[in-house]
Amino acid sequence: MLRATYRVPADYGTTYQFLGSWAVAADQGPGAQQLHVVYASPGTIAAYRRDGHFPEGAVLVKEVFAAATDKMATGTVSRAQTLKGWFVMVKAAGTAIPATSCGAMAGAGRGSTPAIP
Repeated sequence: MLRATYRVPADYGTTYQFLGSWAVAADQGPGAQQLHVVYASPGTIAAYRRDGHFPEGAVLVKEVFAAATDKMATGTVSRAQTLKGWFVMVKAAGTAIPATSCGAMAGAGRGSTPAIP
């Protein structure tokens, strides 16, 4: 099976827009085991709001962090501790590369692959 290998865009941390984040609950006990943070290539969010779908060529980068959970004055808090890796998702309908699923971005035409830094 043919799969694409994407590279993490070097400038995503400074030029991409923050799209959202979520925590994956710990299997046991309080807190999170992972935190996921998603960024969208410039113009992607505005295009989605305008047209109701991601435009061709839209790129999303998802960072996956191992989480640490500690008791703090405000309560039990989970935070990003170690970057475990990235996923790069590219909207590319009609390609020869099959789409795969990745979290909230599952669906036809959205390719996702673990990325190379």
